[in-house]
Amino acid sequence: MNALPPRRIKAAVSYPLPLIKAGVIHTLSRDGGIDVGDWDDDGGREADVLITDAETALSLAAGFARGHSGNGGNGGNSGNSGNGGHWGHPGRPRAKLVVIAHAGRESEVRAALEAGIQGYLLSRCSPDELVSCVRALSAGARYLSDGAMRCVADSLAHEKLTPRELTVLERMAEGLGNKAIANRLEIGMGTVKSHVVAILDKLGASNRTQAVTLATARGLLPPPAGPSLSGPSVPAG
Repeated sequence: MNALPPRRIKAAVSYPLPLIKAGVIHTLSRDGGIDVGDWDDDGGREADVLITDAETALSLAAGFARGHSGNGGNGGNSGNSGNGGHWGHPGRPRAKLVVIAHAGRESEVRAALEAGIQGYLLSRCSPDELVSCVRALSAGARYLSDGAMRCVADSLAHEKLTPRELTVLERMAEGLGNKAIANRLEIGMGTVKSHVVAILDKLGASNRTQAVTLATARGLLPPPAGPSLSGPSVPAG
């Protein structure tokens, strides 16, 4: 008896940047075992694997956690056309999610994994790595790029900041001293100082400026929009 041919993998792509979207579709279409389509078309809704951006993936994953499908996070392109935003075709398992991100920041990778997203790639990944990721997810495995894996490893080596410590850190990044932070958050100066000590200890920083720099590198803070924070010192009080 002749063996049945292996089942072809169905992949779909939804991405807010047309150039990346076209490149992903082109790369996967060259693989003999993968059928790839546009998620925004009806055909893409039967996909085994959906390749998308972080915002859309987190929205879909959150919708699944609530017991229904979410809407896309890129202005509605991935969630509001065709079948009304369904994550997968009725009667089929929901597609496995792959994020393609521009930078592998610790907080973003952790958020994706905690949301149940199965694949995480950086936009500089090779075509072969993209294909390997889709094949791995189709087989039921997870796939993280080397950069994403390093982020996860680094995060395990650090103690997480509490929500209040993150808030104080954000005010530090704005250049506020302890008194200004205390006034802004309506807490005592002693409490602010305790939070600052804990932040420096958890980040392994020797001063406030270094703490902000390290936190930005780890993705705990957004990149500065203006001049680098490594210039003028962040005031201490």
